[in-house]
Amino acid sequence: MRRFFKGPIALSGAIATGDTILVAQAMGADFAYISSRWLATKKAHVDDVYRQVILESTAADAAYTNLFTSMHCTI
Repeated sequence: MRRFFKGPIALSGAIATGDTILVAQAMGADFAYISSRWLATKKAHVDDVYRQVILESTAADAAYTNLFTSMHCTI
């Protein structure tokens, strides 16, 4: 990315620990952030049913699809 883009580079998705942020920075990202992990906390303003689904889900529950956008992504 740095060869052709001089602006700030942000990385998100599949980041759950500070170690992962450090790796993102080592790879050239200016910053990275954790988001989904915090949805399971009591302070997150999400429905309790949704919070429980997050806590009980595993990688096997992820789906790879293009139904929501024109690009394939994992949901």
